[in-house]
Amino acid sequence: MICQNIICRNGIFVIWRLCAVAAAMLLAGCSGDVRRDYYPDGALKMEVVLKDGRPYGTARYYYPGGSLQLVEQYRGGVLHGAVWHYREPCVVTKKEQYKGGMLDGETTAFFWDRKCATKQSYRAGILDGPYVIYYAGGGVKCQGAYKNGIEDGLRTTMFQSGKVFKEEPVQAGVIQGPVKEYYESGRLKSSAEFYNGKAEGMVTEFYTNGAVLRSGICREGLQEGVFMQYEADNTLAAELPYKHGKLDGLAKNFYANGRMSSLTPYRLGRREGMATRYYRSGKVLAEEPFADDLLEGSVVSYFENGRLEFSESYRKGLPEGLCRIYDRKGRLQRQHQAASGLLDGPAIIYHENGTVAAGFQYKNGRLNGPARWHDERGRLICEEQYRDNMLDGALRTWYPGRGIMEERLYKEGRPEGLTRYYDYSGHLTGETVFAAGEQTEAREFFENNRLRVLESYTDGELVGRKTFSPAGRLESEQIIPSPARQ
Repeated sequence: MICQNIICRNGIFVIWRLCAVAAAMLLAGCSGDVRRDYYPDGALKMEVVLKDGRPYGTARYYYPGGSLQLVEQYRGGVLHGAVWHYREPCVVTKKEQYKGGMLDGETTAFFWDRKCATKQSYRAGILDGPYVIYYAGGGVKCQGAYKNGIEDGLRTTMFQSGKVFKEEPVQAGVIQGPVKEYYESGRLKSSAEFYNGKAEGMVTEFYTNGAVLRSGICREGLQEGVFMQYEADNTLAAELPYKHGKLDGLAKNFYANGRMSSLTPYRLGRREGMATRYYRSGKVLAEEPFADDLLEGSVVSYFENGRLEFSESYRKGLPEGLCRIYDRKGRLQRQHQAASGLLDGPAIIYHENGTVAAGFQYKNGRLNGPARWHDERGRLICEEQYRDNMLDGALRTWYPGRGIMEERLYKEGRPEGLTRYYDYSGHLTGETVFAAGEQTEAREFFENNRLRVLESYTDGELVGRKTFSPAGRLESEQIIPSPARQ
């Protein structure tokens, strides 16, 4: 015992030396044989005094490094007295008390910093008496009691501040009676009556200001009947019908003004039937049909003025078929097709005057095929080609009502080959050459189509530049060193 007390009060090296000295003194003063076991390297592993061939007195076990691992007390060949457990280097992890070979008395476990982690009481090898669990930083985390090996009494869980978090009455290992939870401020957070370990009767939850958050009846631990839910200002937020712990019936949610915000039918915890959402004014916002908790059928939403905003068909929870989107004035803005939840088929965007603004083709959720853009008068202003969601093929843009503005080729999403630029009158103004997405050459032209500027590129960097007169004569030439070569 002297060794253990010193361990808790002094430095590690001094402890080890004192433990070793005390062990030698005790063993020297004992009559009987001393048994010692060793590690393969010769370090002492265990030593114990034997009397009539049985352990008697103090037995010690060591880690390979020499520090204590375990100290046991024996009488008549059975554990009797204090047993100490250690982690290296000689730090106490647990203290147990034995009597006649059985745990009897207080057992204490410790954190790494030697602060107490748990305390439990035993009698004749069975948990009997109070227990305490501590936070690592100090302070009681939970406390209660056992009787004949079964928890019995008030179990109290604490915040680290020391204030009560939860109170649970336990009888013969089962929660029985009123269970209460608290906020750290001390205000009640929830209350429920338990019978045979399950909630039975009224269950109530509270806001931090003391107002009721939720209340209803439980039967055998399951919610049963309508649960009422409130805002912190006591206004009704929801009416939720339960059957055997699952939502069953019409669930209602409300705005602060008392009007319904949604009405959802449930059957055994799954949405089944038409769910409706409302504006604060009471007008319908959306209608959503459900089957086995998945959207099934036509989903529609409305503007508050009553006009249709959105309509789309669903099958087993995924968009399937035509979808249309409208503006507040009832004008069609967009429509597209879907299959198994992915865009598939034509998609069209409209101008406010009803003419087509853009058209695309999708396959399995990715752009594939031509995409065309038009102005409000229906004139083509851009045409692109896509393959597997990447530009691939010719891209052309036009001046509204006039000639072409630009021509470009793409391959797998990158510009490739010759790109041409034109002015409003249709004259060629420039050309750019690409290879694998990198610009290799650029040209500018006079109005008479003669070359004006010629630029060369390497790895996307300008490396050379020539300028010409309108008559085609070379006027200047410049070689530009690449920064990578400088």
